[in-house]
Amino acid sequence: MQENPGSIKTAVIIGSGTSSQKEGEGISSGKIGGLTVFERIVFTCFKAGIEKFVVLGFNEEEVIGIRKRQKKGLQMELIQSIHPHPLSNESLEAVKNSLNAEQRFFLISDECVFDPSALQELEEGASLLDRFKVVAATVNNHGHEADDSPLRLESDGDDHATLAPGLFLANEATLVWMSSLLSQEDSALFEVLNRAGKAGEMGLRELKDSFLRYVGTERNVKIVEKEVFRRLAKTTDGFLASNINRKISISMSKVFAKTDITPNILTLLTLAVGLTAGYCFSMGGYMPMLAGSLIFQFSSIMDGCDGEIARLKFIESRFGGWLDIICDNLTHLAVFGGIAMGAYQMEPASHWIYFGWLAILGTSMSFLIVAYQLYQKESGTGPFFTSVAEEKKNAGGHVESVVNLQDQLARRDFTYLVILFAVFGYVQYFLVLTAIGSNVFWLLLLYSKLK
Repeated sequence: MQENPGSIKTAVIIGSGTSSQKEGEGISSGKIGGLTVFERIVFTCFKAGIEKFVVLGFNEEEVIGIRKRQKKGLQMELIQSIHPHPLSNESLEAVKNSLNAEQRFFLISDECVFDPSALQELEEGASLLDRFKVVAATVNNHGHEADDSPLRLESDGDDHATLAPGLFLANEATLVWMSSLLSQEDSALFEVLNRAGKAGEMGLRELKDSFLRYVGTERNVKIVEKEVFRRLAKTTDGFLASNINRKISISMSKVFAKTDITPNILTLLTLAVGLTAGYCFSMGGYMPMLAGSLIFQFSSIMDGCDGEIARLKFIESRFGGWLDIICDNLTHLAVFGGIAMGAYQMEPASHWIYFGWLAILGTSMSFLIVAYQLYQKESGTGPFFTSVAEEKKNAGGHVESVVNLQDQLARRDFTYLVILFAVFGYVQYFLVLTAIGSNVFWLLLLYSKLK
């Protein structure tokens, strides 16, 4: 799914044997989060709005693997070189012919990993191509373990080298210039561009906010994979969810990423765990209630895995987003209904049933209003947002205050409150709070919507 597409729609990816590695020793087939580096580069570019890919230095099986993903609008052309070293005058000429007078394009080594915003930041420096042969996206290695990029352009002290991990902005003149350098002898991509850096022919565009790392060594692959998983955390996570739930769910996702399990299957498994929690609550008694609260907490942790795998493998979908929010609410209905039944088992008083129905009403109304807002926000492209507060955070006044409150209440830190009540044997009183709070919540949602 594409987000914030720029004007550049083409990427040229230079594969194994054309960068700093010798032929056949490239790292692009190594996996990060269940995808090869090559797959991660292509899907990151596609998410940023790139539609056409020209690749050389890859085998046909790798390209077929990409095409099997059937991304609508993705075009890929494989250029095969007759030379032992795929980066040659002939291959560069073939690349130039395939670009169809494309004004600018991204030139990417298969030894880097980045996020979509890196392409957008680099494109903002396109004017540098008027003065330089090529423009490199650079990062400062301060604070990063993955700092052994072969292209170290300048230094700011002993530990602050400026690195170019393998993402460049180029045009047709860049290919002509590279071809003139290759007329002497075959060279690796980083060797050619290193000459440009030394000769002052390379423009530099330092990335301030984007993720870009070099993965040309096995050491760096492991380091960068850890960072990729760490970046799966969401800014909308509550304090406890961020510091406990997310750490555990990411550890689980590291295992799931090595399998073929899909996000939607994980969503359904999470629902099964949530329904199990509801059943435990319905039995009544101290131990079943405590077990229900712990299982409910586990379902909350698992709830993060489907989104993490979807983002990690670039398989987000609107269907998956809707399935997730529907299953979340089914879990809540089962849990609140189960607590009401369990409370009635321990104390056969009709008010527990009433509180249960009020909690179900509040949860259902909240879901319907949020679903309506999400439905209104949907478009043909772009990511699926589950925070209804996203578009109104800067609305100001009462609207912003109410919307920020609803966003805080919608987070899942409340599952720890369920455990606390269960430990002291008062889960039924949590139901009372839920019956009141959930109905106040949907009224606040309605108020913010009307405003």
